[in-house]
Amino acid sequence: MNFKLSLKDINFLAPLFWYLGFFMVTPWYDFHSNSLTKPTLCKLYGLFLALLKTGTSVYSTMDENFTQIHQNIVLSRKILFLSVHISSLVFILLTILKCSFWDVKLWQTLITNFRYIDTKLQNTGKTEQSVFRNFYCQFFATQCVLFLIIAYTAFNWISVVDTNPWKILLFGDFIETYITSVMTVLITTLARVFKIRYEELNTELVRITRREKFVTREVVGLTKIYRLLGDTVEVYNKIFGYQLVLIVLQSGLQIVHCLNFILELTTLAEDINYRLLFGSFSLLFWTLYMLLSVVLVINSTMQESRQFIDLLYKTQEEFADKSEEMEVLKRLVSYSKNFMREFSAAGYFSLDRGIIFSVLGNVATYLVIVIQVNENRN
Repeated sequence: MNFKLSLKDINFLAPLFWYLGFFMVTPWYDFHSNSLTKPTLCKLYGLFLALLKTGTSVYSTMDENFTQIHQNIVLSRKILFLSVHISSLVFILLTILKCSFWDVKLWQTLITNFRYIDTKLQNTGKTEQSVFRNFYCQFFATQCVLFLIIAYTAFNWISVVDTNPWKILLFGDFIETYITSVMTVLITTLARVFKIRYEELNTELVRITRREKFVTREVVGLTKIYRLLGDTVEVYNKIFGYQLVLIVLQSGLQIVHCLNFILELTTLAEDINYRLLFGSFSLLFWTLYMLLSVVLVINSTMQESRQFIDLLYKTQEEFADKSEEMEVLKRLVSYSKNFMREFSAAGYFSLDRGIIFSVLGNVATYLVIVIQVNENRN
């Protein structure tokens, strides 16, 4: 496994797939042979993880200590906790089953398409020389921050709740938070992979148009790569569409849950537990960071995709109306527009910057409702 490969070479994902395969966030994939590894065993392992997660969730509802805790907390926090827990459970089960049973072939198509595109763009084997821009250095840094937040929050709850520490770790949604976060990182990383290749297409198109002699064949080749990228976006949407729906939903629920708990600590509690308060703020900022990262990267990728067609339009200005080059460019513009794809959450909504304001608007609405419920109880 090569940790120095640039994001321009899709093979850089090999170590990440190996790691995420333990959690069934990705299927077991061999990048050397470009094929799935031990598919039958992968399905059995995925089924085991799904049953294990379902069993622990059912057991947590029957545990006396946690039942007593849920009876003593306010209604608003009880509803929010259950909503976050259920959405996290659905997210993990969906991710495991899609990687081991449903979307296995789509993963292979995704990697195969990127490999072909990288070959055409002559990116195979390219490495990243800068340590700070290396993907795995960045990934390690984000994982350290995530582990610190989870460990600090778990330690605070262990010190407050009088029960077995392992039950806190098992039933406290800490595992779910980690799985959701690494899945979000994977989705964001693949969106960056698309963005880099769209940027290269745009750069190459500008370089061709600035030559003294315009080569139509080269522009046609770039357009074919653009079409394949559009087809690969469709594969991406099929793999991650429902996970993106749940990420947006879960982010909104988690933000409301954190804000509600912060309000309880600062207004309803007799003594403010500053460690729990800091832990809630940390989880709140991490949730916002994850949501913003995936939405903003996808939005910027779509801008790069649209820019390719804009550049084709601008290139037409360099030629006479009825010239051969003009006719070719017109056909290429029409052809490319048919393959401009948007990143969507299972077809329910597009992932652009507007979704951020929609989430924040819904958070504000539900937060007002939660405050009113707490005031009535008070």
